[in-house]
Amino acid sequence: MTAYADIPPLLSCLNDAGTDGYLEKLWDTADVHKLVQHSHKRRFQVIRRQNRRALATSERLSATLKGRERDLVQICGALGFEQRVCATFIKVLELV
Repeated sequence: MTAYADIPPLLSCLNDAGTDGYLEKLWDTADVHKLVQHSHKRRFQVIRRQNRRALATSERLSATLKGRERDLVQICGALGFEQRVCATFIKVLELV
């Protein structure tokens, strides 16, 4: 809500802030409803995109850790380390 009547600076501020829109006084209830629906839909899309990115990152991390665990098992075996030593190395890897 603003008391300013000069629309161009207002629009510039709204665009810079990333808002979904604005309503002029005296607004229509249907316009308020449309704006809220649009904002909700846009926010849901942002959340869904963030969730997909987080899942992809988690899957890449999991695949990387599994590969490194296999490498550690091979190295431990080649060096003749006991199973518990290898398990300790894997725990350290998971913590890092």
